[in-house]
Amino acid sequence: MEPLTCYDNVAWEQSEYVSDNWLLQFLDIEVKRPIALFMLMHDSGRDSEFTTLKKGSFNIVLRMEFTHSATNIRFPQPGTAMFPEEKVENEVAVKRFISDQTSIPVPFILHSGTREESPLKLGPFIMMSHIEYTTSMYDALNTPGCPKEEWGVLDPNTDEDRFRLIYTQLAKTLLQLSKTAFPEIGSLTQVDDFSWEVNRRPLSMNMNEVHLAYQRNDSAESADDCRRKFIAKQLFYKLARDKKLFSPYDENAPFKLWRDDFRPANVLLNDDMHIACVIDQRFFGPTEADDPNEMWRERLGLLDDTQRCEIERLVERKLEEMGDRVLEWDPDEYTEEFRHELMRRAEEKAKEDLPRETENDTK
Repeated sequence: MEPLTCYDNVAWEQSEYVSDNWLLQFLDIEVKRPIALFMLMHDSGRDSEFTTLKKGSFNIVLRMEFTHSATNIRFPQPGTAMFPEEKVENEVAVKRFISDQTSIPVPFILHSGTREESPLKLGPFIMMSHIEYTTSMYDALNTPGCPKEEWGVLDPNTDEDRFRLIYTQLAKTLLQLSKTAFPEIGSLTQVDDFSWEVNRRPLSMNMNEVHLAYQRNDSAESADDCRRKFIAKQLFYKLARDKKLFSPYDENAPFKLWRDDFRPANVLLNDDMHIACVIDQRFFGPTEADDPNEMWRERLGLLDDTQRCEIERLVERKLEEMGDRVLEWDPDEYTEEFRHELMRRAEEKAKEDLPRETENDTK
């Protein structure tokens, strides 16, 4: 039995449907043209060429290439990233802060804006300088031939000088980040050209995850699995409430800049292996010798009476939900708007196809 909560596959399929169809529109020249013209309004050069650069897990990137430089524009994909406006605002502020306060190479932000300010209202966006690179730190150190779907393994034949060069640079990068200091925990906002404040909530990748109590499908495999996960969450909450998850020295400012996706794959290297750019489960799970169906019973006594009563109410609801797999999600505004647009298109297509089917039936 997996100790982690699975994704809601019903909502996941709907998210993929929305995201995949949203991406298809970038094949249309009538969508590409306004984007290209928009980019040329904010950046210009000689012999421009517009291309779709790549699609990632959460964004699509398009590039305007000039003779001696290039510019990227990036849009978050609806259906894959929650809080897209907030996500873009935070990233712009952090990139500009790092660019101003450190020597860490990051893309230069040319322009950014909300969905309302974007071409064709495609979504919040960032326009930034394109950084040429040869490989990533992950690929440079990974064992050749290691399958992409598996965890990387450090190549034992890596030249020691190359290894030292790469890791020295990474250490210097982490050292610079460690020197940043903020009076509060949260997200950065740029006040003016040279100052930033922490005045918004923190936003991490884990905030995209759905909690046990609110996830409609696939959050529990059985009644005991539900009890085990609920108890784990309550115990974790108790540790956090009692301030036992961190050292007392970490409770007060200053707080450091932190990113939950900072890893070798996001450190890009040039030909001579120098850094070209830095781009951007959780329960008390059983050990291999533990029986997960018994672990929750051993920990039940650690909860108070109210929490123990809440377990059975949650188990009853989850068992009912396992009987019918219903779509229930709370997407952001522009994801939901695009989903309704897809439904409207499907209805129109069905109406168009109906006369043809009737005509074929009469033949």
